[in-house]
Amino acid sequence: MIPQAELSALDIDELHHAKVAHIIETMHEHKSHYILVIKTDKETKKQHIVGLFATSQISKQLHKEITDSLGSVLSITELKKRDQQT
Repeated sequence: MIPQAELSALDIDELHHAKVAHIIETMHEHKSHYILVIKTDKETKKQHIVGLFATSQISKQLHKEITDSLGSVLSITELKKRDQQT
């Protein structure tokens, strides 16, 4: 179990212009297989979980394994190049 203080989270308002590569890069930076998506109530300042990014789901949707190199950052372009070489 991961302590709450160690959970990685992104505010949904910061994701409007994010690309998949940004999410993957953030997961690699945090060395995490999961990142919560939260929304902060402007009046109460309480945070609510509204979503979750998981490396397993992203890998399935890209048809590429992104968890094998959590120590390094892979962009979508790098994933495509790696696929073309195999």
